[in-house]
This record gives sequence, structure tokens and C-alpha cells, in this order.
Amino acid sequence: MDLHAVGQQLNVRTILEGSIRRSGDRLRVTAQLVNAEDGYHLWSERYDREMKDMFAIQEEIAKSIAQRLEVTLDSERQPLFRAGTDNLEAFKFYTQGRSLFFQRGLRLLPAVEYLKKAVSLDSKYALAWAALADAYNMVVFYGLARPETCLRQAKEAAQSAIALDPSLAEAHTALAMSYLIYDWDGSNAEKEFLCSLELKPR
Repeated sequence: MDLHAVGQQLNVRTILEGSIRRSGDRLRVTAQLVNAEDGYHLWSERYDREMKDMFAIQEEIAKSIAQRLEVTLDSERQPLFRAGTDNLEAFKFYTQGRSLFFQRGLRLLPAVEYLKKAVSLDSKYALAWAALADAYNMVVFYGLARPETCLRQAKEAAQSAIALDPSLAEAHTALAMSYLIYDWDGSNAEKEFLCSLELKPR
């Protein structure tokens, strides 16, 4: 991978690389922070943990990177990493579903199933509800399902996400899409898009 080209494309100076290996209930996570300009390794670390510590590892990595870049973050008030659930299986299904979602095409169908499993394991998982809404909308866009069913389910999933976490930008984006393509309500769609941008400008 040409990190210099990636850095230019993303307009970033540093890139985080990593790998995860799993053996039974054990995880080995390797992370390294690289200068995109010259490939110099600014920081690297290896973490050997149990699966149950996965969320803690991600928080630890985020803190280490912030310290290395000398970024001041108030992690005492707000975690640097936000999983959205304490259920590891739900998180696993969410990440699998989201990965398939971004690959588009026929992979959207199993993406829906993975995300349905995520919310069935943790019905309060707002981020997974928002992702499920996105997936339902997208399968209709690709002509893979009947719109009268999926678009309604998409809106219900987005509303569930907002009810659980009104501060979740992804949920407002999902609801905006439902207003736009299910209700043909441009006014409310615009309000939700603007709300999402206000909550998460980047």
C-alpha cells in the first residue's frame, strides 16, 4: 500500500495501520501510527488480550495515539472510543454488517441479516439500529427488495435509533433518508440532515 498516496487522497498527515488476530478467546492487536509523507513509524504497540477486553483495547489505542500526537482530549468526561454496546456478539454482528454494507451490491442482503442479529442481541444498540435503517434503504436502492416493506422498516429502525440516542448523528442521517425516499418529505429530510451535521460536522 502506498501510504503517501493514501495520505494525499485523504488529506491527512498520519495514518493508523493495524491487524487483529484471534485464537479462541484471545486477541492480538497490532497498531502503528505512520507519517504519510515519509513512511516513518511514529508509534507502534502490540496488545495481547482476551476477547472481553476488546472495547478497552480500542480505548487504550485511542489514548496512546492522542498522547503521541500531543492532542488534548478530555477522556474523563467522554470516552475516545464509543462502541455503543457492551455485548461483544452484537458488536461483532454490527461490524460484519457494516463492512458488507459498504461493499454494496448483493452483499447488502447479508448485511441486513447481520444487523438484525445485532439489534436482536442488544435492542438498545442505537448505532446498529441506524445501520440497519441504512441497509434497508440501500437494498431498495439496488432493487434487491420490495420498497413497500423495506422502506417502512428503514424508517422504523431509524426512529428506534433516535429514541435510544437523540445525539447520534448516524440515526438522524438514516431518518433523513427515510423522509426523502419513503415519505417524499423534503422539509423534514433537510431538518434531519442539518441536525446530523450539527451533531457530527466531520
